[in-house]
Amino acid sequence: MTEELIVPYNDRQEVESLGATKVKGKTNRYSLPVSDEVNLLPFGADSATIKKFSKWYHQQLPWEIFGEDRNYSNILIPKMIPKSSWYNNVRAAVDDVQWELVKELAVSRAHYRCEYCGQSPNYPRKIYLEAHELFDFTERTGNSGQIVRNQTLTRIACICTECHQSIHFGKANVDGIADKALNHLITVNNWQLARGIKVINKAIDTWEERSNYEWNVDISIISNHLEKYFTNGDVEPTLTAIPFPL
Repeated sequence: MTEELIVPYNDRQEVESLGATKVKGKTNRYSLPVSDEVNLLPFGADSATIKKFSKWYHQQLPWEIFGEDRNYSNILIPKMIPKSSWYNNVRAAVDDVQWELVKELAVSRAHYRCEYCGQSPNYPRKIYLEAHELFDFTERTGNSGQIVRNQTLTRIACICTECHQSIHFGKANVDGIADKALNHLITVNNWQLARGIKVINKAIDTWEERSNYEWNVDISIISNHLEKYFTNGDVEPTLTAIPFPL
């Protein structure tokens, strides 16, 4: 049995220098160097090898996240994060290894297809699959009469590069690819151009309004998931078979 490591992009050079080899066709997967010892563990690596690669040995995150709504925001629409909440998200709160595990959770349970347009990765076209955080925004009146604004992580979706550009339309505009993002949006949703422009303008208005306020950002559904299942350096590494759909 060959066990695979899930390795963040920034760690891949280090993993290769330690002797792991890249798995063909899988951008973030590496195989361990096989031990020549007689008493091998079932997956072919000795204890010294396990220790050397322990940073990337983790239990695969279960696909079901308690409290997540997998049906939330099922239509591809621009949904830009308020300026006041920039960099206050899951990606900023976890390290590279943890984020790679979250990403692997999202893409594997979606069977390696974008959950909005159905695309698979297309590396020559620079189309990748990414984990995307979907937040729900709510306002309520607090006990003392003040407005309480909550930005709650509700779903981790698997999306392709092009759908990501359509969702973060403001960034697409800054990057000079607004027309591309708009065309992808209307194609996926089978909309007329006028409707696409109307939806984008409404999204921009909503973003500008929300950016006037501070939001209480709640990412507890994924932080609790990581806390429960993530194996840190103080725990004996646990290797489990990682489902990889055909």
